Amino acid sequence: FTKSELEKFVFLHTDGHEQYLSAYNAILSNQELQFLDHEKHRFTTNEMIIVESNIVVMAERANAAKLSESSFAERMAITKIEKSKTFNEEQKAAFRVLTNSSKVAIVNGAAGTGESYVLAAVNEAYKESGHHVIGAAIQGVTAQSMERDSGIESKTVASLLARLRWEQENNVSPDQQTLKPNTILVLDEAGMIGSQDMHDILKFSEMRGSKLRMVGDSFQL
Repeated sequence: FTKSELEKFVFLHTDGHEQYLSAYNAILSNQELQFLDHEKHRFTTNEMIIVESNIVVMAERANAAKLSESSFAERMAITKIEKSKTFNEEQKAAFRVLTNSSKVAIVNGAAGTGESYVLAAVNEAYKESGHHVIGAAIQGVTAQSMERDSGIESKTVASLLARLRWEQENNVSPDQQTLKPNTILVLDEAGMIGSQDMHDILKFSEMRGSKLRMVGDSFQL
């Protein structure tokens, strides 16, 4: 957050000049606060630096391991579906990224570039080769759109994480868990997902051995 955003927040939550100065100075002197950018006067917290650093570590660790070869059935299904679709070059590239053998894959593209068409093809290819494909998005309406347009069973990120945490707390058996080694989790509008939620999604994905596919537009946020 910026210095001006901090000033506005404190102003709206204090009563009078004296209380404003007291609260503002207390925040600025707090050891949890980190000054990021002197030119733009941007701040963050120690906690958020740790969370986002861990996100990077988990994503790199997921893809640092030697990638296992996709099964013959999976490669055949992916090739079959790709040949059956009328992709343009960008859509074909996106499809290949989302169906590669890496644990974490990301596609960044603007709205209106045929994302739903590509995701429907990804869903077909993975289902045909025996995978379970599920989706999640911040907004319920986005999750509904993904399910309607691409056929991927979808829910909100909040709902997904609540389920995953419940499974962990109640020691749900691996065969009954939402995420399994054969699960493909597709996150739509991934750039909108908060850092703590993204951290937890990566953590559960790593624990359960599932693959994570993120799609979105970096200009959304």
